[in-house]
Amino acid sequence: MRFNILAILCLSMLPIFGGMAAFAKSDVDILTIGIGQDVGPLDLARSMRMPPAIIIFATSETLISRTTDPATRANVFEPELARSWVAMDDGKVWLFELEDGHKFDDGSEVTADAVKYTFDRIFGINRGTSSSYSFIKRVEVIDKTHVKFHLDGPHPLFLPLLADAAAAIINPKVQKYSVNDDYGSQWLSRNTAGSGPYRLGYYEPGNHYILEKNPHYHTKIVSIQRVLIKVIKDESIRRIQLQGGDIDMAFGLGINAIEALKHADGIKVESGPSNAFTLLGLNTERGIMADRRVRQAISQVIDYEALIEGIFLGRAEVFRGPLPIGHPGADPSLYPVSYDLTSARRMIKEAGIPKERLVRILYPAGDPQFEPVALVIQASMQQIGLNARLYQMTLSSLVDSLGRGTYDAVLLGWVGESNDPAILVNYWLDSSRIGAAGNFARYKNEKVDKLLRASIHETDREKRAKLLHEAISIANRDWPYIYLIQRHQWIAYKDSLKGYAFNPNNSHDFKFERIMKTR
Repeated sequence: MRFNILAILCLSMLPIFGGMAAFAKSDVDILTIGIGQDVGPLDLARSMRMPPAIIIFATSETLISRTTDPATRANVFEPELARSWVAMDDGKVWLFELEDGHKFDDGSEVTADAVKYTFDRIFGINRGTSSSYSFIKRVEVIDKTHVKFHLDGPHPLFLPLLADAAAAIINPKVQKYSVNDDYGSQWLSRNTAGSGPYRLGYYEPGNHYILEKNPHYHTKIVSIQRVLIKVIKDESIRRIQLQGGDIDMAFGLGINAIEALKHADGIKVESGPSNAFTLLGLNTERGIMADRRVRQAISQVIDYEALIEGIFLGRAEVFRGPLPIGHPGADPSLYPVSYDLTSARRMIKEAGIPKERLVRILYPAGDPQFEPVALVIQASMQQIGLNARLYQMTLSSLVDSLGRGTYDAVLLGWVGESNDPAILVNYWLDSSRIGAAGNFARYKNEKVDKLLRASIHETDREKRAKLLHEAISIANRDWPYIYLIQRHQWIAYKDSLKGYAFNPNNSHDFKFERIMKTR
């Protein structure tokens, strides 16, 4: 992750887009959204950060898009760049046919060569999200509109990951901006090169981003011509600006702000259960957290009621992880959550941990809910003589720490946007993903690895559930994580916006092109 963004733009564009004065409250073709943290570099081949996805989804297209069935919460895949797709060779090969008429923002056509370039580039950079796509062995161009993906075996996350912002198809012309074989990454970190409804027109890092309509977008009828994304770190100011009409949508508000807006005139609040989880990873490689007794003791003193009722006001549930109900292999009994201070103190004593032992806990900036959760954990640890020090970090610094393992515990949120267990357990528990790739407890267990890797390619649901159940039963006895809550997602926006469909499991894809703004 890097934050060295430079505002490099054509001078001819500055008079049009360079100032905020070009935007008026009453403009029905301009949408303004307030977000809580800077977007950061836009090249998701180098970063695993979520904020850039807001811009990537708006300026690019993926082969397919994904929604969630509200009744079953199952994945539903829809065409985007691809007209059709079919599995071959028992799911080891997939053939995609591209739809005609899609063009990049420079007017060049989207072809199978662009699809191959996008994934060759991900593997060539070999950073950020590349490990998520490692099961793709090669991408083969059949002709202009047909492309094949060859996998190492059937994989439950193949289609969901194709719908992810990191798999947005990129114009191969970015290669001309390559510096030191970086595949144009420096350029793409501050520019867009997609075929989506918008393109990045102008921005000031840490302040605002302006998206303008892509003149070559395949669907000509788009009501919103420009999108202004304002970085407003203070959530109270975001709320006030939404109520005052300075912004049309407020993203990333805390639960208190959402509650305050529920009955505000002209404001609509939407929320719903999601695959968003908050968990505490305990560094099993170093210090006192290497002792299983200490990890289990911490699990026995967490005040879940304070988290759910006191912080989230009931908009969350206890997460008996690592899988939610409905996933193959899920079994809440494998994570018995119970408050037992006497047992916890006994285990700390048996482990020989001195009183006031310092515990370094990291958590990310940007989400207003993390600090109060961290404070509850700090107070819980104090009951067993652990002196927890809290360190709020930028996402780039946090990812660096995750990679180096320089922490005792880390509090993180995780959005399993695919409704499949692999996006959770195979990231959190597989030792090949230790660090920023997902396993931030730095947990290693050879038998768990073997079971999880076998489950990836198992197409029989019952057999897969059995493999996952066994892996989880082993891992949960080691207590690498404290699974805290499964939380709701929410957003607030002006009721003058029509056509916006809130998706709590893919909240960064706003579909601005489908929104209409009335006066």
